[in-house]
Amino acid sequence: MKCFCLNDNNDIFIENKELKIVSDNEAVAQVAMNIVQTVKEEIFLHPERGIPYFEVLFNNKPKIQLLINYINLSLNKVNEITNV
Repeated sequence: MKCFCLNDNNDIFIENKELKIVSDNEAVAQVAMNIVQTVKEEIFLHPERGIPYFEVLFNNKPKIQLLINYINLSLNKVNEITNV
């Protein structure tokens, strides 16, 4: 797996006037981090992506197990992630 390297602000990282690319475990870790940081409906063209934090966590009765299930389902869609 390869993907663009992101900095601490989740912005594309440019090094020596070139987009920096990460690969292998570093890329998988970055993709996993982005998956769990994305709030459902945050991505304009893909509103089905993301974790529904507001619905399951930030309400009167947080549903922790449901949140864990959403995260596991989302991470399991990445072929390079074999175990969560």
